[in-house]
Amino acid sequence: MLHQGPSLIQTQSQKLSPQMLQTVKLMALPLLDLQAAISAEIEANPALELVERDDTPDNLQTKDLDGADINYLEEDSDPGYTHSNSDKSVSEFIEGTQTNKESLIDHLINQLRLCKLTEEETLIGELLINNLDSNGFHITKIDDLFLDSQMKIVNKVIDIIHQLDPIGVCVNDIYESLIVQAKILGRYPYGTIEILSESMDLITKGKKKLIMEKYDLSIEDIEDIYDYLKTLNPHPTAEFTTGYSNYIIPEAHVTKEGKSINVYLKEENIPSLTINKEFEEYKETDNKDVNRFAKKSINSANSFIQAINMRNSTLLKTINSIVKNQKEFFLFGPGNIKPLTRKEIALETELSESTISRISSDKYIQTDWGIYNLKYFFSNAIVSSQSGRDHSKESVKEIVKNIIIENKSEKKLSDQQISNILKERGINLARRTVSKYRKELNLLSSYERQ
Repeated sequence: MLHQGPSLIQTQSQKLSPQMLQTVKLMALPLLDLQAAISAEIEANPALELVERDDTPDNLQTKDLDGADINYLEEDSDPGYTHSNSDKSVSEFIEGTQTNKESLIDHLINQLRLCKLTEEETLIGELLINNLDSNGFHITKIDDLFLDSQMKIVNKVIDIIHQLDPIGVCVNDIYESLIVQAKILGRYPYGTIEILSESMDLITKGKKKLIMEKYDLSIEDIEDIYDYLKTLNPHPTAEFTTGYSNYIIPEAHVTKEGKSINVYLKEENIPSLTINKEFEEYKETDNKDVNRFAKKSINSANSFIQAINMRNSTLLKTINSIVKNQKEFFLFGPGNIKPLTRKEIALETELSESTISRISSDKYIQTDWGIYNLKYFFSNAIVSSQSGRDHSKESVKEIVKNIIIENKSEKKLSDQQISNILKERGINLARRTVSKYRKELNLLSSYERQ
């Protein structure tokens, strides 16, 4: 178990281990990507094989804080799922795995492995790359992933990744991406890096006069900088997929039965793995090469199985905690989301906040109200100054949507009128925030709704 702490790596030795890297990587994978990873590992390691699953699901029951039952089950009851012999299962599993074009992660790692790096530098590089989202930005802060003593090597490897294709990834945000691109591509006008580093808000708002005054530049200098920025790519990862997945498969079902909530982890989608017993016999041969290969393969298979188990148990623990904290949503539907942070789930599950962030990335659950990304259930509080009651962003968005729907046939409410109605209900939300939420809900303005 990864406990709450300042760093994932601080639970390990100073040197990153392949086991830690593999576990971290698998934690972040959505279901289809995980299936593809399992398929590749089975093909690469003869010591690893699929086994038939037990038809009898595990049944775990607990009580939530209000005494309502929450049942946690593994669901193997899909009528379309049948057990078969190992060879056929492997064949069907491999054929059913989605394999689209190369992902950003694979593209970067393949380039990294061509660089002349030490083993530790390669492991750090792979961890950095696997910590990138679809935009090429860090998911977990670098300081939370590595020890202070490792930062010199980490910064060296980051500089190397910056020069890989596409240029401008392994950064914190779009502004840093543009700075990296400018530094690598070069030939930028005087003042470009300083303005990107210090005054990006002035650039995006077109405040040319303020930039001229702040940096003592002429209008021609400013125009040259703007023209140069147009040659950079604000979305360098656009041509890549995030992985193998191009459609959503929920990893768990959460259903209500009266006041009870059932959580079913769809583990039949993740084949059960074991060590090939016949392969273990090779460890006892007199041939040293065969013996060495067998031991290495078995150790690798065991590490992979442990990493898969860690990933699944962490996911289930996280879902259970979310269900417990968001019970009203699962019982009564959208509009009942409570403010909830990853830190709260981390404390409750005794996992690190970065682990919660990683395990909830691109994971979906099927509910009575539809399919939801686990990230949906994390929302900071919007505090009403009148009642003092906390509302989450998602619950307020649901209220805004209902207000618009309720008044659809009578009058077309403006964003300011919606803001006033919310204030009457004890929720202080500015007009511009109402407008933002309405756009996120894909709802037209009052003028467009005429």
